Parts: sequence; C-alpha cells; structure tokens
Amino acid sequence: MFGVLKKTWSHPLDRPKTSLTVAFIAWKLLLCLIAISSPGQGYDTSTFLRQPASKGLIGKFVRWDAIYFTQVAQHGYEFEQEWAFSYAFTRLLAFISNGIIVSSFSDPGNAAALAGIFTAQLSHWLSVLVLYAMTQAIFRTKPEVSQVAMISAALHIVSPAGLFLSAPCAESLFSLLQFSGYYFYMKCHEEDPVRRSLQHRVNGLSSGAILGLATSIRSNGLLNGVLFASDAINGCIELIRTRGSRSSLEKLVLAGIGGLCTLLGAVLPQVVAYREYCVDITGRQKRPWCDHLVPSIYAWVQSHYWNVGFLRYWTLSNVPLFILAAPMLVILVQSAAWTWTGTIAFSTPRDGVSNGKAASTNANKQSDSIMGSRKMMRLLSMPQLALALLALTNYHVQIITRLSSGYPLWYWWLAVSIIANQDRSLSVVQWAKPQVITRWMVIYAVIQGGLFASFLPPA
Repeated sequence: MFGVLKKTWSHPLDRPKTSLTVAFIAWKLLLCLIAISSPGQGYDTSTFLRQPASKGLIGKFVRWDAIYFTQVAQHGYEFEQEWAFSYAFTRLLAFISNGIIVSSFSDPGNAAALAGIFTAQLSHWLSVLVLYAMTQAIFRTKPEVSQVAMISAALHIVSPAGLFLSAPCAESLFSLLQFSGYYFYMKCHEEDPVRRSLQHRVNGLSSGAILGLATSIRSNGLLNGVLFASDAINGCIELIRTRGSRSSLEKLVLAGIGGLCTLLGAVLPQVVAYREYCVDITGRQKRPWCDHLVPSIYAWVQSHYWNVGFLRYWTLSNVPLFILAAPMLVILVQSAAWTWTGTIAFSTPRDGVSNGKAASTNANKQSDSIMGSRKMMRLLSMPQLALALLALTNYHVQIITRLSSGYPLWYWWLAVSIIANQDRSLSVVQWAKPQVITRWMVIYAVIQGGLFASFLPPA
C-alpha cells in the first residue's frame, strides 16, 4: 500500500487516475478540516431554524443554497421563492435520502443533507476523471497530452468553487453532467462525416440527453444550446451544398434533437410549476407571472425575490463583489480568446520547437478527428463566454467562481500555460501568470471554505 502511494506521489503520470484520486481525497480532507475548525454555528442561523437536526459537522455543509436544496428535498416546494432551486436536483436528493438509514440521528432531516453531501463528493470525483478523459481526447495528437490531462483534472479538484463542490449544492453534479455531455459531443464529431456509424448517432443523442439533464440541474446549462445551434446552421449549409445528402440531413436531425433536449431541461420544471400555480389553483389566487408572455416561475422568482436582472447588481455597495469575481471573469474571457488567437501547440524544448514560427506550424497540424481541436475548443468557448457576460451584467456576479467549475476550456488554457512555462528559471516560474492563478485558486478555495462553513459571504 505504501509502495503504491510512494510511486503515485513520485511518478503521478504512471498511475494518473490513482494519483488524481489520492489528490482528491487529500483536498477534501483539508476542506473538511477547515469546515470543522470554523467557529460556532455560523453568522446566519438559518440552518438550524430550517433544519434543527443539522448540527455538528453536517451542519457546516448545510449553508446558503444547500439549505434550500435539503429543505425542498425533505418537504417539497412550500414557498414560491424555492423554485429558484433545481427541481431535478431536489427530487434526486429526495430519492437518495429515502434510501439512507438515519437511525442514529434524532431527525430524518439529516438524510437529505447526507444525500446531498454524498452526491456532491461522488459527482466531483467522477467529473475529475471525465475531464481527464476529455482532455486526453482533445489533446491526443500532442506529446504532452498526459501532462495536460493530469494538470487540467487536478485544477478541477482545487476549483475556486471550494466547499460548494462538497456541500448539498448542484455545482458538482452539473460539472459531471456538463463534462460528460461535452465528451459525447466531442466523440460525435470525431468520425468522418461521410461514414456515419451507429456509435456516432449514439454519441450525438447521448450528448443532447446529458446536456439536457445538466440544464435541469443548473439553468446556465441552457447556454449549451449554442453548440447545437451552430451544428444546425452548419447542417443547413451542408444540406443545401450537398443537395439533401443523408449525412447532412442526419447532422441536422441530431442538432435538432440535442437542442430540444437542452431546452426541455429548462422547460419541464416550469411546466410542473405552471400547473401548480396557474392551473390547479382551487381556492387560491393566480400568481402574476402566470399571465406573462413566457410564464416562467424561475424568471419571476429570480427577478422578484432575488433581484436578478440586467445591470441590477451594478450598485456601489456591490463593487467589492465585482472585484472578488474579476479574476475568474478575466480567466474565462482570456481562455476563450486563446482558442481564437493563441497557440494550442507547445514550444517547450523537449518538442524540438525553438521558435514561434515552428510552434505556429505545429499548431496548425491539428488532427481532423474531432473537427480539429482548435475548432472544437472554439465551439466550447461560446457557452463559456456567454456565461461570463451574463455573470457580469445579470447574475449576482460573485457566483461566477462556482459556476465556472463546470466549464473545461479554462482548465485546458491554464494547464497549457503551466507547461509552456516549465523551461523558465525557478524564480520566473514562481511568479509567472499561470502559477499566480493557481495559487489564487487554492487560496480562494481555502478561505471560501472557512467562510462557507461559518455561513459568511461570499456565496
């Protein structure tokens, strides 16, 4: 056992999945210790007012959004504002909590919290492994593929989302579904478009279905519709150019199904709420949003109860939160721009590339197996850019540090940047931009973990 751990520590690339699992466990233990060490019951006592049984260590994880998720999982949607929190995720927690034996607790309310914590930990670990596989697929023509995959997955472990990826919150499961959906989307575009196979169709349908589930977990998954919209546009162009060829028609159909699945992930919970508040209202008054052009309870709740809307967050009192979110916003925008203007190939000495021209030539020799990795990355950059823009203009901006955890592109950009700086002197590497960003991630996640467990902002 100790021999395996020693080899894992000294040669992590020899056993990548084991190394990532060991790193994952170590990071989770650190965050758990931070949570245990956080003082008192927290600044806000909502956890114990709504979940009296959630004390001790479990209570440290039931903060902010987790209170709503566990409460709804246990009692259903009692108040209108609770519909801001994923219907699919709360139903999943309710299902899992029903199978948890809680005989050692005085209140079965702990079952929902335990179900959420278990789901978050398992989903985060699996998303690390899926990101590793994704990175291997998209960088497989590069000599440094193992390093990029390892570093990218490790960066996801220490995501600035911090304790949100361990608590009964939706971020971990969303990351798992989003990465999985992207993986199948990439595999769908891997094969020769002229020779469509059954596996190609399965990959295409799987990507749409999984990204639809991701949207049902977090509404920002709806931004993935841009991928299928792009495919649909290309499919229409190809259909006209080839005069209705079977392959172009199939491409268009898969794009349509994928887009529909993504849309349904957002619409179906709204239908459930509409029936409850606008149709089956015997003895109750119809809610104002029922008569809106688009009767969405989610849009109404976010606007009416949480003050979410265009530039509503742009107030003087929120300037510190914009400053807090600025590093991640810059990372998201810069990594997206990298797919259009940067060099995806490497120029480290071991590649035998000694000048920018050679690096540029190498960058252009992309494999066409996944539409060319640069083209695929550009596609994946679009939902990420849209998220950054919406966070800046519409959302509570500070949540970008946790929403970003489900987008793989910026992990790849940072991993490539770290490797590209390896041939520099130690003093330069220590303060080079990639290392500064990595240190910021770790420090932010650690501090955020302590604040989260004490029910202190930012959330």
